[in-house]
Amino acid sequence: MPRLARALGATLLLLTLALAAAPAAFAADEPVGGGTPGDPGELPPVDPGEPTDPAPEPIAGVVYDGILHITIRDEAGDPVPFAGVSVVAYALDGEWGLAKDYVIADENGLVMIDGLPRPDADGPAIEWQVFASSVTVETIDGCEWVREWSGFATLAAAPGETSLDLATTASGGWGACGAPGADAPVLHGIVVGPDGLPVAIAEGYVFQARPEGGTYFAILSVGPDGTFAVAIHAWGSSEAPSTLTLSVRGEITRSETSGDCTTDYGLFGEATIDLALADGSVPADVTVTMVEGIVQVACAAEGGDRDETGDGSGGGPGSDPTAGNEAGDSGGIPTMPPTDMLGDAGGTAAPILPIGLGLLAMAIVTSVVALPLGRASRPRGR
Repeated sequence: MPRLARALGATLLLLTLALAAAPAAFAADEPVGGGTPGDPGELPPVDPGEPTDPAPEPIAGVVYDGILHITIRDEAGDPVPFAGVSVVAYALDGEWGLAKDYVIADENGLVMIDGLPRPDADGPAIEWQVFASSVTVETIDGCEWVREWSGFATLAAAPGETSLDLATTASGGWGACGAPGADAPVLHGIVVGPDGLPVAIAEGYVFQARPEGGTYFAILSVGPDGTFAVAIHAWGSSEAPSTLTLSVRGEITRSETSGDCTTDYGLFGEATIDLALADGSVPADVTVTMVEGIVQVACAAEGGDRDETGDGSGGGPGSDPTAGNEAGDSGGIPTMPPTDMLGDAGGTAAPILPIGLGLLAMAIVTSVVALPLGRASRPRGR
């Protein structure tokens, strides 16, 4: 259990370092969680604008001359280029951990990290925990294929130079697809209101899913007479069709006030169709029929206004979110289809940096929680 807690804390802390991509010097005055060795649970108070307190003294029984040569490998044993690597060192009988800089491996998957802490003749046993990850994006048939490798290993801190082959596992999925080419098929159609007359819309969108994975998204331009023409991908067959969704929203048509609340109504429409265009077929014309639904409800409440935005799926005379049209069903604005997870794909990949401030914040909070758990599970003293 202590090892599991330490591994969890290390992994989340290293993820934080990777996402922040902000190296920090590796020295004895960097206990994880702040404070001093033996009491790292609280951050020392800092008066803004004033110099911070002097750094803690080096940890007794620890020297910083360990060298680790790491080769990052995939499941087939081949090198993983440009992986990000970090190391956290733990004193197994103490209550501290030290984090090493986030380092990028070279094109051969090799990285050397020096200055690692190890015990001297009378020092505490120390464990090095190594985390590596790599994310690549490549374009296959006009769509992005995103792939990630990750690996984790632990080993005892040792003097001199130590070599480690770090095995990783891979996962991947399809992302966004680019715009259709100049010779792409064109989908024609018209948007009509509940009375069957053409409607000029406020906004519209096109979502097209490729059978193999990947999604194309575009703005749908509709003319004043309700007609549109949009280029789409020649995807899909009768056995594995491409799913296309057209989503439109009109201007607010009317408002109703009841008590301290005002409800705005507008027209919404959606049509979903299956396409088999890979054989050169021409898509049939589409009619998107709009129905009335709630756009938003705004209420004046004690302490401020309350604003509830609707999706067009309910409320209002004549509203029928299940009403059909010539190409599919009508209702609210759809969401982007989820990313499909597929197997391996070939091609040349280019590395990208992992960026995500929300995930960074989550990792920081979880790391602070997980590290004390690991410490609490280890015996105190020797």
